[in-house]
Amino acid sequence: MSRWLYRAAWGLPLVLLFLLLISEPAGAQERCLVCHQLRGLVLTLPSGEKVPATVDRTAYQASAHGEVPCVDCHGDKPSPHPKTPYNNLGEYRVGLAQTCGDCHQEAEGAWEQSVHGKAVAGGQTAALCSDCHQPHGTVEPSLVALFTPTCGSCHQVVIDSYLKSVHGQAVAQGKTDAATCVDCHSRDQKAHTLQAGGEAGSPSSQKEIPLTCGRCHPKPLASYESTFHGRDWRLGVRGEEPTCIDCHGSFGIQPAHGPETSMTVDRLSSICGRCHQGTTVSFAQGWPGHEEPSPNHFPLAYYTERFLIYLTAGAMAFGILHVELDLLRWWVNRRRGRTK
Repeated sequence: MSRWLYRAAWGLPLVLLFLLLISEPAGAQERCLVCHQLRGLVLTLPSGEKVPATVDRTAYQASAHGEVPCVDCHGDKPSPHPKTPYNNLGEYRVGLAQTCGDCHQEAEGAWEQSVHGKAVAGGQTAALCSDCHQPHGTVEPSLVALFTPTCGSCHQVVIDSYLKSVHGQAVAQGKTDAATCVDCHSRDQKAHTLQAGGEAGSPSSQKEIPLTCGRCHPKPLASYESTFHGRDWRLGVRGEEPTCIDCHGSFGIQPAHGPETSMTVDRLSSICGRCHQGTTVSFAQGWPGHEEPSPNHFPLAYYTERFLIYLTAGAMAFGILHVELDLLRWWVNRRRGRTK
């Protein structure tokens, strides 16, 4: 009797595992997680590169794919798994992106036209779906919260500069309306449609950057358009007019009068020298920029402007008064002449 109980004790888990493996698709996730929840599980590619194969059950079930059966994305991997068709990590990543495109066709089409999609199509290494989205933990992305680790994995130098900028500091303070990568590199503020700065029509190109900055800074844009540089830019005379990034920088933007501003006189003189040969520090000091003069910013221009306004208004008022007095004298003389 004890022998039968001993056999039953060993056989029951095997029977349960067998029933789990042959269960309906509703339990497909559980069948896969029997193995894939084990820590340290990896897929070794023919190149020797390893791909993590462990799935966090909690994160997966709470993700956007939590109700999606594993075989919907991994239909080519029945149990037992066949040999992988991918030779290296690059092929594996591209294959995974193609799988995502089966359901997310609109996102795939937008990504193919982006700077990342064009780079991959040209045989270069660039961001694919799995670089920005964790396949087994996909959630609605918060670009403000996630752009630093995501974009920084490839563009660390740019991110380091950005974090020191006025925009990066605003994000660090919890301001969700501060500009991030997608605000300047995508027309619709989406990561799937990112464009390079040098690409024609890109929001961060030399021709478009004033309009891009102007979405958040309409007053500086209006004052810039009133300057000779702004008029030149609007007319498109040469296509080399100074714009926002020439003076303020691109990724490491600082306030014009901030303690860490890069808009020093020496730097401005070198910027002006690109178009104005023989530029000196004195030349740069005499340029008020596109900001309206105030008692704190370019006070000489501010008070000179006010003096000329009052002088002009006073001269016109004196002239009007003089004409009115003359008309009054003419009318009085005429009245006296009639009474005689």
